[in-house]
Parts: sequence; C-alpha cells; structure tokens
Amino acid sequence: MSLVRACGAIALGTWLVLVATSGCAHPPTGMPGPGSSPSPFPTPSTSPTGSPGPSPSPASCATQDPNASLVYMSANAAPTINPNYGILFGYTNGIDNSLQPLPTTIITVTSGLHVQFVNYDFNQTHSAASIAGSEFPPASPDPFPSGATQPIGSAIGAGSWSTGLVPAVTSFYCFSQSFTTPTAGTYLFGDFQTYGLTNTRDVIVVQP
Repeated sequence: MSLVRACGAIALGTWLVLVATSGCAHPPTGMPGPGSSPSPFPTPSTSPTGSPGPSPSPASCATQDPNASLVYMSANAAPTINPNYGILFGYTNGIDNSLQPLPTTIITVTSGLHVQFVNYDFNQTHSAASIAGSEFPPASPDPFPSGATQPIGSAIGAGSWSTGLVPAVTSFYCFSQSFTTPTAGTYLFGDFQTYGLTNTRDVIVVQP
C-alpha cells in the first residue's frame, strides 16, 4: 500500500471514530423553523468542539427558505476521501430513513438555485465559510475571509461568503441566510472553528 493511501486510510479511520462517539439530531419530517419544537427530542451531540479560547457569538437564526436546497451541517455526516480534495467532513445534502445525516458529499446544485445551511446538531455550533483557491490550504494562516464569524454575503461564488456561527439545535433548527448561486463553478468552504481540528470542509459545485 502506498504512503498516500495508508495516510488516507488512517485519517478516515480517525474521523470515523470521532463520528461513532458523537450523538446526533433527529428532526421529524420537514425542518421546523424558529418557534417550532422538534419531536422526538434528539440525543445531545458530544462531538468535538472548536479551537480553545473564547468563542464568537452565534448569529441569529434565519427562517427556512422553502425554495432552497438544504446543506446539513453535522459532526455525524461521516467523512469521505475524495481523490481530488482529500478528506471531506461535516456537510451533507440529505438524511436517511432513520433521520441520520448521510455521509459527507460534494454538494452539486444548478446555477440560479438557492442554498441554505442548517445546523443539525445539539450542543455544537457550526459554520460554512468560503475558502479561496482550488485546493484546501493548511489551517494556518487562517484561510477564511475576514469577519467570517458573522454572516457575509448572500451569493456562493468566487467572492467571500460565510454563514457566520449558526446556533445549535435547541427547541428548533437554526438556518443560515439563504444564498443564491449565480455563477457556475467549484467553490471550497469549511467550518472556521474546526477546519484545522477535524478537517471540517466540503465543496459546492454550481453547474450551468
């Protein structure tokens, strides 16, 4: 086995252990917005938190956009290893019949559609913020746009954008602002809290 394949297998195994030891949110059919109580109440997440030190304040919960494709942010979206981008972790576009998040996958949408991120975990904030370039850089220096701890922009594209810190599930599910996808392309993003800790990152492909 080559060194690259061996390292990939070790990395994937590490993230699988992390996922296996964490809880997850189990929302009912549909995604209730602020003021709606999910039922049954999910098991609290015990997945790893962000970097040490004071945490930025979460942004306000946005209302679900009924026309948007949802991206679920969850420490229980099992990691995958992509041949072009390496480890992808923490984001998925669906849930299974048991209301568990599907494994992390590249998010593919058609230009002109809306995309909205939803925090699917209890006891853990999440974020999605743009990363410039065509490959994932190291965690240092900080690869995220200035001010990414708060929402930035309303379009996913070559410019800077961020959900800010999306609050964890409490009595309802928190959504980011709704993003448009005006320009075809491939856009990298990640969670500015855990990017360097658990490779929380993914790719959105906007097709013409």
